[in-house]
Order: sequence, then C-alpha cells, then structure tokens
Amino acid sequence: MMSWDEKAVIAALHQAIQIVAIQRGEDFAHSITPIILANLDRGRVQHFLDNAENRRPEEYVWRVVEFYEKWQLYLYQIQEERLTDLWLPLYDKLKWWAYNYLCRQKFPPTHNEKQEMAADCAAAAAAQLLNARFPYDTDFDPWAYVLLQTVTLKQLHRRYAEAPDEMHQIDDWDAWEGVWPQLSTPGPEGTVELRHTLLTAVDQLTSDARKQIILMRYFEQMTFPEIATALNRSSSAIHKLHFDALQNLRKIWADWQDKYE
Repeated sequence: MMSWDEKAVIAALHQAIQIVAIQRGEDFAHSITPIILANLDRGRVQHFLDNAENRRPEEYVWRVVEFYEKWQLYLYQIQEERLTDLWLPLYDKLKWWAYNYLCRQKFPPTHNEKQEMAADCAAAAAAQLLNARFPYDTDFDPWAYVLLQTVTLKQLHRRYAEAPDEMHQIDDWDAWEGVWPQLSTPGPEGTVELRHTLLTAVDQLTSDARKQIILMRYFEQMTFPEIATALNRSSSAIHKLHFDALQNLRKIWADWQDKYE
C-alpha cells in the first residue's frame, strides 16, 4: 500500500483541483476547494487513502466532484432555500429511521412514546441538518442517517437519567471492555456519564462508515451479518472497517488519558 505524507497529499490534491478547473471551470474548482481542504483537516482524505490499496489523492478529488455534482443543488435547496417540498419527505424519512432505531433499542416502552420521541429526534436532526457541513465524499442518506443516530442516542441518554435502574442494561458493556480494557461495568449511577463519554469518542471518528459500524455493533447490538446487510457491504469489508474503527477509538482514548493524566 502506498504511503502518503501530508505535503505530498496536499500537492496532489491541488494539482488535481487545477485539472478540475480546466475541465469544469474555475468557479466549480473554487467551490470544491474549501470542501476538500476541510475534509483533509478532518482526516477524511487520509481515511479514503488508507481504506484501499493504491488509492491516490486525485481520486478523492474526483470523488468529491462526483458527489458535489450529485448533491450540491439538493443541499442548497434544503439548507438555503429550505423548500417545503423537499423537507417534508426528508423529515418523514428521519422520523422513520428514528422510530426503527428506538424499536431496536426497546426504549421507550410503548408505541406512542416511540412515535413521540421519533418525532422529537427527527426535528432535532433536521435542525442540525440546516447548518451541517456535508463532506461531498459520500451519498446523502448514509451521512444523514449517522447524524440522526447520534441525535437519537443523545436523546436517549437524557431520558436514561430518569429511567428505572433496569433500563440501564441496554448497552453491551462487556463488548466495550474489549475495546477499552480500562473500563469496568458501571453501576446505574455511572451509566449515563459513561455513555456520553463513549458517544463523544465515537463522534471523533472521521469516517461515517466506521461511526455507523460502531453505533450498530455496540449501541444497537446488531450482528456483523446484520450490519453487512444494512450497509450493503461484504462481510470482509465490515470486519476491516470494524477493526479500523476500534484502532481509532483506542487512539482517541489514549490521547484523552495523556491529556488529562
């Protein structure tokens, strides 16, 4: 696998952007340049290069070109123009995703409570979508689904604080101990704080795919075959992404310990 240092990546990206300017025009290249540089800072470019053998930075630029052409107008219409004809079906989709997620979590207990909370989660996710920075290196639905999952988990965390003690056993703490051996299974008084800590670490993952897998595996208790089916990926790809995600999380955890010790 080719190894890229930061200077070489930046040079290759700018060279590819110049080619885009020739083929798509200066205005188009000017529009995608800050997107690509922001994604570089967030680690998304490096993840793209690391996720398969012999990938090159110019391939990432053309990936952004592809998704920018596909989604830029739609994002402009929902974020700037806020067109009702687009927001209504998007809100319904967010609500459906949230409801199904709550059903898998088995909390809240009743159908009506799930519907009410799903509507709240969809509204909160929609509010975030209005100002969220779309990376243009993936399709919209997987990205929006990860955002919705994160919002829903935070809503659940707030409700866990008022839930009876038996509701604090939803997450697979033994599995998390395998990720971070320093963790011990918490009592009811510590679960909410630890959930927030774990979710904060997951939020630091720069890859939407890695974030999805961690959320599905450890917060939704889905099996690897179920995750592969849900994400339409091969089992080997899921296991590779899962391994990479755990490596990232361990590094995040170690960095936090170094910072606060």
